[in-house]
Amino acid sequence: MYSDRWEKDKNVRLGHDVHVYGRVSYAKWLDKQKKLVGVHVSFSDVDDFHYELKADAWNKFVTQVLNISVNENPVNAFEEFLRINTELFSFENALVKNKVKFKKIAYY
Repeated sequence: MYSDRWEKDKNVRLGHDVHVYGRVSYAKWLDKQKKLVGVHVSFSDVDDFHYELKADAWNKFVTQVLNISVNENPVNAFEEFLRINTELFSFENALVKNKVKFKKIAYY
């Protein structure tokens, strides 16, 4: 996972969890200048699925899937995406369809 590297880097820190919708939240990894390094998206349920995207991949998701600017707060657009796309892997499918690179880990 990308976060294995980010955790070891003393110049990178994990921000607070941001609740999006239902069981979904995300947290940003930021460097000392508060520049985005990556994002950790969690789907917490009976089976937990966690996705990690580097900054450029997150920005691609925000602009191509959520259809908003990278400068906008993505919470409302992400929530709307999840309300419309209710299948278990709709987030992952959107990433694949839009060729957004990610890493995934599942806990059963």
